[in-house]
Amino acid sequence: MIGGGIQMAGKTVSYRIVSPAADAVARDFLISKKFMNGGTMDTFIRAKTNDTKKVIKMLEAAKKPLIFTGKLRLFDITGSSNDLLKWQAAFSRAVDQREVDYLKPFGSWTKAFPTLSACCSKIPVKIEVAFSNKTDDIVFDNLAFDKLVQWDFKRHPSVPIGRMDLAPFYILGNVYGLRGIKVTSHPTTAVAKCGGLESSNAFVFALHWIGSVLSGTGNNIAELFSRSVIDANYTLGDNTGGQGISAMIEGGYHTFHYLIGNGMVGYFSHEVVSKSCYQNIYEHIDLVQPGRDFGAKLERTDTEINDPWCAALETPEGFNQQSRIPALAVDFAKALHYAAAGNENAWKEAVKLANAQVDIRVNRGPKYLHGNEEFVKTVRKMGGAAFALGAGGPGAMFAVLGPKGLTEDVRARFGLVPITEEVAQAVLKNNGKLKGYFPYEIDAKGMEYSGFEEAGFGITPLSPLEVVLNDGKR
Repeated sequence: MIGGGIQMAGKTVSYRIVSPAADAVARDFLISKKFMNGGTMDTFIRAKTNDTKKVIKMLEAAKKPLIFTGKLRLFDITGSSNDLLKWQAAFSRAVDQREVDYLKPFGSWTKAFPTLSACCSKIPVKIEVAFSNKTDDIVFDNLAFDKLVQWDFKRHPSVPIGRMDLAPFYILGNVYGLRGIKVTSHPTTAVAKCGGLESSNAFVFALHWIGSVLSGTGNNIAELFSRSVIDANYTLGDNTGGQGISAMIEGGYHTFHYLIGNGMVGYFSHEVVSKSCYQNIYEHIDLVQPGRDFGAKLERTDTEINDPWCAALETPEGFNQQSRIPALAVDFAKALHYAAAGNENAWKEAVKLANAQVDIRVNRGPKYLHGNEEFVKTVRKMGGAAFALGAGGPGAMFAVLGPKGLTEDVRARFGLVPITEEVAQAVLKNNGKLKGYFPYEIDAKGMEYSGFEEAGFGITPLSPLEVVLNDGKR
């Protein structure tokens, strides 16, 4: 995030607005002529200014590798799944301007938006792009799975939709019209393969960012965010939200309020935990794998878990239960803010709010805690909360949080040891069982890139709009 965070005593709040158009968020509390010009989805990917031959020549002449590095989302906790598009449509409501107090970022007016708090990890999604002598093709080299795929656009000019494995060809080839390039996906860390860190979202956004930069469309971050989320859901066959992408864009630890309308999605955000308070997060929240057997067949996909969760919105009982979550998420953000700043009592409130969503989720999603019910129950009895990350389900990782000392007690109770990268890789390679906690760091920076400007490509603008409020004045 550019600018300052929340300084409650200093009466300063900085918000970042990432939305393609003002008319897409007619109920937005910061409607402004400073929003970028809007349009329909068809205008998001503008006419290309770099033809294929020019792109190939620029890549061939590049003196250094062209690399985009995204970072995976770490924790979401209370508010998890609020970013799902069906949730955004169901729980966004108009905001009475008389309710709004800009200097109260946890005020009741913010509960009008689907909300969650998420932080950015240092776990990389590294995508490299280079010249390929296959001038009519796109070559995708997935080093993590030792798989090289080549798509011949002369023989097959249109890439089928509904398949995430074909995302590089659909996005770079069909959407941006690129040819003659090789895309390499570098192996990420073992923890990224353990479930619940939004890796597919980050990959889709990385491809859109690269496509926009290489083709010269000049799309800004808001447009790429919206297109990536919509493609992941409606074109590539997933049922997911935008938290993985928004966390990667902003870096650090932020509260996100999601915006939807006119076929577009966006968000506004503010920093909820400052960098100076990260140590408190490390001491009070563990990233835990309570026990996953990689030799067993685990039927876990985000869609499989999220579909019944969203379907429950169609029933009166399900809607009434789940409509509590946006308010729980705002209250959790407030508790987290004060807890990370050193208020130990606030951790108890954060635990209560996290457990409240776990109860709702268990009632509405039968596979959410799949096989980990006793672990969650025991952590709660110990005074903490164990929250399945992302969609949850078989094999998911958990955020374990609580007052000071709780994470150490949970480690001792369940025999959880630090999981090093070497240990995790060995378990994955040998289809063994993984159990323990992952040491982690929050990345304040978020996404990074190198080599593109040196090769002559223009870079996507980062900040669509930032509003800094001081004593209620912009």
